[in-house]
Amino acid sequence: MDNVASSQLENLIASLDSVSGREALLATAAFALRQAQRHKKQDQREKKKGGIGERTANLILQALLDLYGREGVDKDHARKMLGFAKWIYEWLHVEDRDGRSYCKVNIPNPENLTLHHLLKQFGQQRTR
Repeated sequence: MDNVASSQLENLIASLDSVSGREALLATAAFALRQAQRHKKQDQREKKKGGIGERTANLILQALLDLYGREGVDKDHARKMLGFAKWIYEWLHVEDRDGRSYCKVNIPNPENLTLHHLLKQFGQQRTR
């Protein structure tokens, strides 16, 4: 995930309640894309946390579309998924003295990431 503020992930989780029923997943995906577009328009020279980057928005879009396509899945499932993503993001990211966020592990293809792979990679880096 690219330079995302935890508050933005909280806003995504809260946006699930803006629409009733399963359509909340689609509304939240649209909200993520909108936030990425707004973030892109901001001054990128500072590179500080604040918005949602395009890469993150696309990951959220794909995850929510996948959930929406499954029978019996509702916004509670999406809330759990986004909450879990927020927890992992906060676990993996630290801030430097200038307030910029960076990831503790290299994640070149987050689309293919599994928790098993992530824990294995994190464990290997801690033993070095």
